[in-house]
Amino acid sequence: MSERPLEALGRRFTEAREKRGRSLREIADKTRIQLGTLEAIESGDHSALPAPVFVKGFLRAYALQLGLDPNEIILEYRTPAPEATKSPSVFPPRCASRFTAVPDPGPWPWRLSLSWPESRAGTSTTTGRTGPRRICPRKPPPPRRSRKASRTSLSGRRPGPRRRKNRPFPPEPPPRQPPAIRPGPPRKRPAPSLPRRPSAVP
Repeated sequence: MSERPLEALGRRFTEAREKRGRSLREIADKTRIQLGTLEAIESGDHSALPAPVFVKGFLRAYALQLGLDPNEIILEYRTPAPEATKSPSVFPPRCASRFTAVPDPGPWPWRLSLSWPESRAGTSTTTGRTGPRRICPRKPPPPRRSRKASRTSLSGRRPGPRRRKNRPFPPEPPPRQPPAIRPGPPRKRPAPSLPRRPSAVP
């Protein structure tokens, strides 16, 4: 069984680091990479690493710290492809069709008639979707005569504006007379009272 690329790179990083006598803590402080990420790179553990885009950046910074070629490290790194499992087909295979393919007969006759010179000149009797076409042009309808023209031609003079007939005004009603006032009975005036004379004392 061949060794995975990340495991081979991890072994290479470990040998280069131990050869220079440097620890993972020192490289983590220099590169600002977490210690767990560096350990996962050296052990080849893909499950503990982020997306491949970030892993390439970590590999480049780690290679520069150990004096390795970063471009060569990136080329050797590749993500392991999952094994493709063939799932059984659910649908049955397609049967042969009962119909046979017919070649295209080309443009329709009404399309060909549009390219003939007779159709452009107006002598063709077919125009595609609209059906047969008239060869002789239609005569324009006679102008419609208005009522004013008919009145002028009959009377010989131009009719003027209509005049209103002077209608007599209705007679004014006679003035209403106030009701007659009947005199009432005369009022009786009270008789004037005379002053009494003093009586003589005996």
